[in-house]
Amino acid sequence: MNDLLNESVEQGCEGLMIKLFGISSTYEPNKRSQKWLKLKKDYLDGMGDTLDLVVCGAWLGKGKRTGTFGSYLVAVYNEDTEDYETVAQLGTGFSDQLLSDLYNKFNETGLVRQHKPMEV
Repeated sequence: MNDLLNESVEQGCEGLMIKLFGISSTYEPNKRSQKWLKLKKDYLDGMGDTLDLVVCGAWLGKGKRTGTFGSYLVAVYNEDTEDYETVAQLGTGFSDQLLSDLYNKFNETGLVRQHKPMEV
């Protein structure tokens, strides 16, 4: 499998889509499933550093994600300025259960706002 992955990356692909053995299914793009798994070189090599990120914003989901937040804005703390600086918007890799749990957790604090604060 490692040889196939290396070959696909050399040919300009991101990685491989792997179907679990013994399960009859067809691949459906943009659908989460445990039957088909994405394998990328980055997943094997790992990340060089870890990041401590703070969720500072979220967008309500649409379609399948209606009723939860569909993506999150994350920030890193800048010790020099003593501010949080946004660095990325994350919207993939979440299970339906995690999206539901996060939405419920953020809503129970009473801090969910409908409009972006001026300082963000």
